[in-house]
Amino acid sequence: MLVLLFTGLIWWTADQSVRERRDFSVQLRVLKLPGLAIAIRSPSPPHEFTIRVSGSKRQLDAFERSLTTHSDTLDYRLPTADAVTGTSFTRIARDVIDQTNLLMESGLTVLEATPREIVFRVDRLDSKTVTVEPDFGSIRVDNWAVSPPRVTVTMSASELADLHGVLRPRIEPQLMTWRREHPDEREFDIALALTLPQASIEPASVTVTGRIIQLMETRTFGPVPILPAVPVSIQRKYLVEPAGEGEFRTDLSIRGPRGRIETLLPDEIRAYFDVLTADERQAQSGEAITRRIVVVLPDGFELEGPAPEVTFRLMPRHETGDGG
Repeated sequence: MLVLLFTGLIWWTADQSVRERRDFSVQLRVLKLPGLAIAIRSPSPPHEFTIRVSGSKRQLDAFERSLTTHSDTLDYRLPTADAVTGTSFTRIARDVIDQTNLLMESGLTVLEATPREIVFRVDRLDSKTVTVEPDFGSIRVDNWAVSPPRVTVTMSASELADLHGVLRPRIEPQLMTWRREHPDEREFDIALALTLPQASIEPASVTVTGRIIQLMETRTFGPVPILPAVPVSIQRKYLVEPAGEGEFRTDLSIRGPRGRIETLLPDEIRAYFDVLTADERQAQSGEAITRRIVVVLPDGFELEGPAPEVTFRLMPRHETGDGG
C-alpha cells in the first residue's frame, strides 16, 4: 500500500513539474461597479484575445473545462485606483488577463496576450428617458408609431449625451422578413428588441406599427462628371484644373424607389462644385482648394452618405496676342 501511495506521489510531483504551453481564444468582460460605466474601448467588441498560458497538463485541462462552462469569457474587476470617473487609460493585456477570475483560480501563468494592450474608459453612470425613432433603412414607411414611444436608457453619461435624446434602432431586417412572410400586406406590427453596447434599456422592447409605402434600393452610378460653377470674374482670369487625376469624376451611390432606380439615366444626375471669388487668394500662391460637391437628383432619389469632395487649383490664363 505504501508503495502505491509513494508511486502516486511521484507521478503527481512529475506532472506538476512538467509545464506545457497552450493557446486559448477568450473574451474579456469588465464587472460592474456601483455608479460607474466601465467600457473597453480597444479592442472593439466582443473584446477577443488570443492568450498563451503555461502550466501543468492537469491545470491546462481544468482551465479548458472552465472556459467551456463560462462561454470562453473571463471576468475582470477594475482595481479601485483605476475606477476614476472621466478617465481613459491603457493597460498591458497580459497583466489584466492574469487577474481575471478563471486565471487567478487556475494557477496558470499568462505568457502572452494578443492584442497586447487594452484601453479602458471610466465614466459616470447616468439614466435618461429618450424617444424611440426607428431607422427603416431602404424601406419607405408612412404613419408609423412606437409603443411605448419613450424608454429609459442607463449607460455612460458621455455616450448618453451623444444620443441627443433619441434612440434610433434599425428595423429594416425585421421589416424585410415581415415583408417576405406577408407579401400581400402593407400594414405591419412588429416587436423590436432594443440594445445598446454597455447599456440597459427599460423596457427592453417596443412595438412598431406603420404602413410600407415603397421599397427603396441603392445603386452606384459613375463615373459621373463634376462640373465647376465659376463666377465670371474668376473665369476671365483663371482656369479651373483638377489637383489630381480623376478629381472631376466620381462614382455616386444613389437611393431611390425599387423599379424606378433601374430607369434613372446618367444624364439625370448633375454634380458640380462652387468656385468662389474668395478662392483667388489661394490661386495667387498656387495652393490647392478642397470643396464638397453638390449633387442634384430627380424627385424621389437621394444621395447615399455624404457628398464627395474635389480638390482643384486656379491657374492663371496666359493672354496671347496676334503675331504679325
